This record gives sequence, structure tokens and C-alpha cells, in this order.
Amino acid sequence: MQERETRVDGLRTRYLEEGEGPVLLLLHGALIGSSADVWERTMGPLAAAGLRVVALDRPGYGGTDIPPVDNIDYQRKFVGMFMNALGLGPVCMVGHSQSGQIAVRLAIEEPNRVSRAIILGTASLLPPNPDAKTPPAAVEEGTTSEPTVEDIRRLTGAQLYHQELLTPEVLQQRLALAVGKNFEAFTRRRETPAPPRPAGETPLWRQVGEHAESFFLIYGREDRPDTDRRCQLAREMFPGLRLAVLDHCKHIVQWDAADEFVRLTVPFALEGAAAPVS
Repeated sequence: MQERETRVDGLRTRYLEEGEGPVLLLLHGALIGSSADVWERTMGPLAAAGLRVVALDRPGYGGTDIPPVDNIDYQRKFVGMFMNALGLGPVCMVGHSQSGQIAVRLAIEEPNRVSRAIILGTASLLPPNPDAKTPPAAVEEGTTSEPTVEDIRRLTGAQLYHQELLTPEVLQQRLALAVGKNFEAFTRRRETPAPPRPAGETPLWRQVGEHAESFFLIYGREDRPDTDRRCQLAREMFPGLRLAVLDHCKHIVQWDAADEFVRLTVPFALEGAAAPVS
């Protein structure tokens, strides 16, 4: 695995790369301390299966600079600019958590560049639970002051089934990526209102169902209390949608179920690379 750097939209941008073949572009989530390093334990097996695996530090995370404007729309545009900088496309994209929204929009809006996408643990891309009496609570992504190692243990541990994965080395790595300029970036994102969606826009979870052939959704059974219920609704509403629910797995699917993630990802990505681009 090689650590590389390029410039995208004027920002110093860090990414990891391994292997040769059809491109699999990995996007991490929004939890403070997140970076391309969240994919380290799966990049080798994915590359060994015949894929060129590229994992990006999103703007304001890891070793990538803070953008002047930071919201989900900019993050999506940045991914497209990163692909341009590396000459990537078409790719299969994997979006974890918040990045699932980025992957879905790019796959729907630019299918010639993102041929298909794998979504890991993005709750907003499942149909809402009709039995819920209150909206689901937002996942805690960070802290109000620079985090300590115990904050990182608490926040990351809440998203993991296998707590033994939180080794001292992992905690220190994530802490180093959660302070300084990355905490400044987190604070800016938290204080920036989400961009409004166009009036009458079809909900993104429904758009996923309408383009079911482009997506594979993977969730941890222990992620949220209503994960099973909402996944069952998705299967009933969109029979052609590929969807897997993994046991003994919470939100960080690529850690809790690393082997299963690789097993499911490889054929879907290779199949997409072999299919004609529409």
C-alpha cells in the first residue's frame, strides 16, 4: 500500500493506493478521526483480488487540507475533482456512513464515471421506519472541544461490535487525526448549515430503489435498533435491490466484518467493470 499526495481544487490531498485493475474508490465516513486509514485492513485483500484500490482522505480529514466551504455538496464535487486529478473513471465507489450519500448521488448523476456503488451503513438510504414514534437520533460524530483518547474510545467504540479492534495503536492514530486542523474542520462543518435540497426532490433512499441495479447496500445487524426492520422494508419495496445484513456487526462494517465486506465487494466491483457503461 502506497501513501500518495496530489492537489485538488488547490488543496493538498492525501490518499492511499494499492493494486492494479478496475478502480475501487473508497470514501470514509464523517466520524471525527476518520481518514483513508479506516480501509487499511481491507485494501490488501481487495487489491489481491484484482482491483486497483484507492482510498481518499476527504477535505478536512486525515492529511487533506480544510476547504474554504465545507458541506456535503462540496464534498461530492471534490470527489469528482479528485477523480479528474488521477484520471479515474469509470469506478466502483464504496461510501461508508455519510459518504454513502456522496456515492449514490454521483452514481445516479454521473453513471459514466461511477458505474455502481456499495453503501456501508448509511441509515438515510433505507426507507423510514413507519413504526417509529420519533425520528431516529443522530449518530454522535464528535466533541465540543478537542477530543481526548477516552473521547475517541467512546465515539469509535459506539460504532463497533468487536471492541478488541480498538487497540492502543488504533486509538492513538485516530486521536492524532482528530485534533489540530482536523478538529478545526470538524467545528466548521458542525456550524455550517446543510445545503437545502430542491423542492419536490425524490428522497434519496427512493432514488436508490429506482436505480437498484447500480447499488449494493450492506449494514451491520447491530448498528441501529430498527436496522432489520428498515432493510426488510427496502427488500419489499425494491425487490431488485442487492442488500446484505451482517451479524455481529455495527456501523464500521469494514472493521467488524472485514472478510465479509471483501467477499461481497469483489464480485460486485468486477461485475460492474465488465458491464457496458450506459
